[in-house]
Amino acid sequence: IQTGTDRTIYVSWSWHKHAETEKYEYEWYYDTGSSLEWFHGESQSTKYMHTTYTPPENAKRVRFIVRPIAVTEEG
Repeated sequence: IQTGTDRTIYVSWSWHKHAETEKYEYEWYYDTGSSLEWFHGESQSTKYMHTTYTPPENAKRVRFIVRPIAVTEEG
């Protein structure tokens, strides 16, 4: 939980092939605890290795997935 907030989650990650990576795509999911279903919260791409997310008040659990996107060479 990010300092000074009730529900905002801050994540950061590292990637050993940062020079070969153009950006990162990430997705947030949350679970309300009332079913076995995960709900899609937010997805975006970023050049930075950190992001924040504020889940809805009824969220009981949160899942975060990040994928590196390689630099493409034009030729």
